[in-house]
Amino acid sequence: MRRVNETDPSAIRGSAEATPPYHCMSASDVAALLGTDLSKGLSSREAKARLERFGPNELREKPGPSILQMFLAQFKEPLVLVLIVAAAISAALREFTEGIVIMAIVVLNAVLGVAQESRAEKALAALKKLAAPNARVRRDGVTVTVPTRELVPGDVVLIEAGDHIPADMRVVEAVTLKVEEAALTGESVPVEKAADAVLPEDAPIGERSNMVHMATICVYGRGRGVVVATGMKTQVGHIAGLIETSTEKRTPLQERLEELGKWLGGAALGLCGIMFVAGLLRGIPVFDMFLTAVSLAVAAIPEGLPAIVTVVLAIGVQRMARHHAIVRKLPAVETLGSATAICSDKTGTLTENQMTVVRAYADGRVLRVTGQGYSPEGEFKVARGLGEAEGELAAACASAAIPAASRAGAEYKGAAAVPAARTVTHAAAAPNRLADVRPTQSVDLISGTAANGNVAGIDSEPAAGEEVGTSDVGAAAVDLVDGATVDATDPHLGMMARIAFLCNNSELRQNPDTGEWYVTGDPTEGALVVAARKAGFGPDEAEKAPRVGEIPFDSVRKRMTTVHRFPWPVPAPPACGPEDLDGPQTHASGPVTKGADAGVAASPHLEGGEDSCRGAQGGSHYVALVKGAPDSVLDRCRFVFEREEVHILDDAARTRIMDVNRHMAGDALRVLAFAFKHLPSLPPRLEPDDIEQDMVFVGLMGMMDPPRAEVPAAVRTCREAGIVPIMITGDHKDTAIAVARAIGLAGEGQRGGPHASESASASESESEARSGARGLPAGSTATAAAPGAGGFATGGQSVSSRGSVPAPLALSGAELDNMSDEELDAAVRRVSIYARVSPEHKVRIVEALQRQGHVAAMTGDGVNDAPALKRADIGCAMGITGTDVAKEAADMVLADDNFATIVEAVRQGRTIFDNIRRSIAYLISCNIGEIAAIFTAIVSGTFSPLTPIQILWVNLVTDSLPALALGVEPPDPGVMRRPPRKRSESVFGAGGVVRIGLYGAFIGGITLLAFWLGVQEDANTGRDPVLAARTVAFATLSLSQLFHAFNLRSTLQSLFRLGPLTNRYLVGAWVASTALQLVVLVVPALRPIFDTVALTPAEWLTVWALSASTILFGEIVKAAARVSAGRRKRALSAPTRR
Repeated sequence: MRRVNETDPSAIRGSAEATPPYHCMSASDVAALLGTDLSKGLSSREAKARLERFGPNELREKPGPSILQMFLAQFKEPLVLVLIVAAAISAALREFTEGIVIMAIVVLNAVLGVAQESRAEKALAALKKLAAPNARVRRDGVTVTVPTRELVPGDVVLIEAGDHIPADMRVVEAVTLKVEEAALTGESVPVEKAADAVLPEDAPIGERSNMVHMATICVYGRGRGVVVATGMKTQVGHIAGLIETSTEKRTPLQERLEELGKWLGGAALGLCGIMFVAGLLRGIPVFDMFLTAVSLAVAAIPEGLPAIVTVVLAIGVQRMARHHAIVRKLPAVETLGSATAICSDKTGTLTENQMTVVRAYADGRVLRVTGQGYSPEGEFKVARGLGEAEGELAAACASAAIPAASRAGAEYKGAAAVPAARTVTHAAAAPNRLADVRPTQSVDLISGTAANGNVAGIDSEPAAGEEVGTSDVGAAAVDLVDGATVDATDPHLGMMARIAFLCNNSELRQNPDTGEWYVTGDPTEGALVVAARKAGFGPDEAEKAPRVGEIPFDSVRKRMTTVHRFPWPVPAPPACGPEDLDGPQTHASGPVTKGADAGVAASPHLEGGEDSCRGAQGGSHYVALVKGAPDSVLDRCRFVFEREEVHILDDAARTRIMDVNRHMAGDALRVLAFAFKHLPSLPPRLEPDDIEQDMVFVGLMGMMDPPRAEVPAAVRTCREAGIVPIMITGDHKDTAIAVARAIGLAGEGQRGGPHASESASASESESEARSGARGLPAGSTATAAAPGAGGFATGGQSVSSRGSVPAPLALSGAELDNMSDEELDAAVRRVSIYARVSPEHKVRIVEALQRQGHVAAMTGDGVNDAPALKRADIGCAMGITGTDVAKEAADMVLADDNFATIVEAVRQGRTIFDNIRRSIAYLISCNIGEIAAIFTAIVSGTFSPLTPIQILWVNLVTDSLPALALGVEPPDPGVMRRPPRKRSESVFGAGGVVRIGLYGAFIGGITLLAFWLGVQEDANTGRDPVLAARTVAFATLSLSQLFHAFNLRSTLQSLFRLGPLTNRYLVGAWVASTALQLVVLVVPALRPIFDTVALTPAEWLTVWALSASTILFGEIVKAAARVSAGRRKRALSAPTRR
C-alpha cells in the first residue's frame, strides 16, 4: 500500500475524491492511504493545509428563491396567463375598468399563493444542523477540541457515548462501541462497531461495522475513528446531493387546472374568432366587434377560479392542521386525496421506535409482556398454559373434587366440559408441568395436575373412577391458566428481572414536564430496564445490590457480566459429585429424592438428596449476573433454575430452551438469555473464563420495536380506500416481514394496480390451537408458542404473526441492485415490503410506482427518507421523531407521528378535491350560461344581453362567495369506501361535463328569456329598452347562479334530502351575494357604472321566478341521474348469461 504523506498533496486529493472502499481495508491501510498516524493524528500544519484543499466539513446549502421569484412563479399557470391576455386586450380597447379589475384579481391570487406556500429550500440547512458543533481529535500527538467544520480527511477523532458522529470515519478502535444509525439507515437497533473488521466491497451501509457516518449518534462504549470523508463527500452529503437534483413535481390538480386553462383559453379564442367573423359579415364595425369579443372572452374565463382554488386549499390546510397534519406546500392538500400508494418507513412510523420486551421465558413458561414503548406500565402474563376449561379442570383435580379419568380416550364431563379437541388421555409417566400437556403427546392431564400441585398418594396409573387424594395443594395449577399475571414475587421472573435491571448500563427517565418516559443509553438495554420495572423490580431495589465489577460485552463472547453484592438469597446448584454431573439425574417431573417414592415430587428448597437443591444462599454475598446471546450464554451454563430449584441442565432442557429461542427469533424478536452464578468470594481479577462458567440459566427475553397500536386499523382503512400500503425500511427482511404480518400489510394476491379494488380488509388471525398448532417436534413442551406467544404483544393483545394474513413478498436492497427498471416495474405491482434499502433504492421504488400510474405518498422521519420524500408525489414527515431534514423535504408534516393521521389526511384530501370539483363545476356552469346567452344573442342578430363590467361583477363578486362556500362542504360519509380517482381523471368527474353543460344551457336560456321579456316590458315605459332588458338579464343571471349553487352540493342527492340549510356557509354566502347584487341594482349612484336602470315590480317578479326555477331544474337532472345510476347498478349485479 502506497503511503500518502504530507509532501504528496495530489495523492491525498486523489484518494479522498475517489472515495475508495475504506470498509474493505484494514485500519492500518486506511491510515497509510490518508497519510496519518493513528496515535498522534495529523500535524496542525497539515490539518490547515488540508482544510484549504478540501474545504470545510459542511454541507453545501442551496439558496432558496427570493420573494420576488416566488411572486413571479405564481404567473406561470396557463389560466392566469389567459387572464393577463384578457386584461391587456381590455386596456388596448380602452376598457380600463375591466382591465384593472382583471389584473387586481391576478395580483391578489399571486399574493395568496406566496402567503400560503413557503418554497424556501431549508433541507440542506437542516442537514447542516445535524452535525455536532465540536469534535475531540488528535493533533500533534495531543487531544484537542476543534469545530467540526475544521475536520479534514486523516483526522483521528475520539468517540464516546452521546457524541454525534461529525464525519464519515473508518473505526480504528472500538471498546463496546455501538452507534444509532436509524436516521441514516432506518434500522432501529444500534449497530456494534469493530475496528478489525474487513468487509466485502458490496456490503450495504447498514452492515459496515467498521464505519461510522455523519449524523449518527454513539449510544454506547467508546472508540476512535479516522476521518475518510467530510462535507458533501459523506453519506449524508450524498443524500444532500440527491435532494438538490430532485425536480419539482406537479400535482394532479395542477395538471388538470393547466388542461382546463388551455381548454378555456382555446375556447375563448375560438368563440371570439367566430363572433368577430360573423359580425364583420353582418357589417358591424370592427371596434364594436372587438368590444363584443372581449365581452365573450370575459364570459368564457372564470376569473375568480385561481383565487378560489387557492383559498379552498388554504381552508383545507386549516382543517388538516386540526387533525395534526401540517401542510407546508398547498397542493399537497389535494394530492394526498388522490394517493394510490403510501410508502412508509418502518422505524418510528409503523413502529414505536422504542425497543420493547414483548415475550419472555422462565420456569418452562412462555410469558407475554403487555404495554407499549418505554412506559413501565405493563404486566407479564402466561401465554403458554391452559385454557379456561382446562383451568377449571385443573382446579377441580387439585381439590379432589372429581375422580381421575379412565384410560385413553376418556373425557371430562364436569361443569366445564373440555372440548373434544382436548380429550384427556393417559400415559405411564406424568408430565413435568401442567403447561406441557398436549393431546398429541398422549399424557394424562389429571396426573399432570396432581404432580404439579404436589399431590401425594396418586397412582402412576390411576384406575377408572378412583378418587384423587391431595395434600399441600399449591396454586400453581390455576396460575398456569392463559393470561394469568406473573410478577417479581415469582422467584423465576423475579430473578430474571434482577439480572435484566442490574446487568445494564442504561437508565429509564421521565420528563417532568410532559410525563413521557425515555431511555438514556443503549435502547436494547433500555427495553430490559422497562421490562424489569413491569415485573416490579425498580431502582430502590437496585440500590441494595451495588455493582462491584463488570466484564463488558464484546462481539466475540456475546455476553456482558456484572458482579454485585447481593442482599437477597439465591438458589444454589445441586450438591452433586463429579459422577453425577456426567449425566442427567433428574426425573421428568422434577428432582427426585433418592430413596423416596418415585411418584412423590420433592418440595422446594428441600435438602433431601444429592440432586436436590441445598437451599438458598443467604446473607450478603457476591453474585455474577450475565446476559447475552442465547447460544453463547447457554454454552456456559451447567444448571437451570426451574420449579423454584436449581437442576442440572440436561440435554432435554437445552433442547427445550433452544426451541423457545428459535420460535422467538422466527418471529423477528431479538432474544437475550439470562444467567447467574454464586461467587464464594470476590476474585481479584474478573476473568471471563473463570466467572462465565458453570452458570445457572434463568430465562429468555424477546424484544422488538413494536408496531404502533393504531397502525393495523389505519392499514385496513387504507386498503378499504383502495390505497396500497408499502413498507420501505433499512431494517432486516425478516424483521420487516414480521412487522408487516403484525399490522396486516397486504401480501401476495392482495395487491393490484393503482386503482384495483382493495376493499377487503386484512382479516384477524384465528387463534391457533394450544396443542401442536405450531407443529413443534415431538417431545417439545412449553417451548411451543401458543396464542399470545407466537405473535406480537401490542397493547396487551397478541397479534399472531403466523395467522391467516398471507406472507407478503419482500425484496432487499441487494436484490433491487440486480434488477433493471423494467423488472422493478413488474415487481412493484406485487411487492409490499422492501428491506435493507438505501436512499437511492427508495427513490427508485417511488419512481417505479409512478411509472405504473400510482400517485405515491412517502412517509418517513430520518435523513435517509429525504430524497424519496421530495421525489414522491407527496412527502409526509414525522413531526416529533422526524429530523429537520425530513420535515423540510416533505410536503406535509404529521405533528403527532401517528400513521393513522395519514388516513385522516387522505379523507380530508379527498373531501377537499370533491369540494374543489364542486367549486369548479359551479363556476364553469355559470360561465357557460353567460357564453350561451351572449353567443346566441349576437349570432341571432340582437344586442349582447350583458356588458363586460356586468360579467366581471358576476364572475368576481357574486359567484365567488358561493364557490368558496362549496369548498367547505362536509365530507361524504362514503369518501373512504371508494377507490382513488385516476390521475388522468377529468376535474369535472364522471358525467360532470354533461351536467355542467345542462346547467349552463339552462342558465343561459333563462337569461335570454329575461332579456327578451325585459325588452317587451319596456316598450311603454320610456326607458332605454336595451338598458332595461340588460338590467333584467343581469339580475336574472346573477340570482339564478346564486340559487344554482345549492344544486352543486350533490350530484345525486336531492337538495331537500340533504337539507337546504345544512351547509351554513353556503346559506351565508347566498345571503351576502344577494345583498351585494341588490345594492348594485337599487343604489342610483352605481347604476351608471354597471349600465343598469330601476326595475318595475313586474320585472322583479320575473327575475325571482326565473332565478328560482334553477332549483327545480336541478332536481330534474338529479332524478334522471339517480335513475341512470340504478340501471347501471342492476346491470352490474345481474347474473351473467351462459
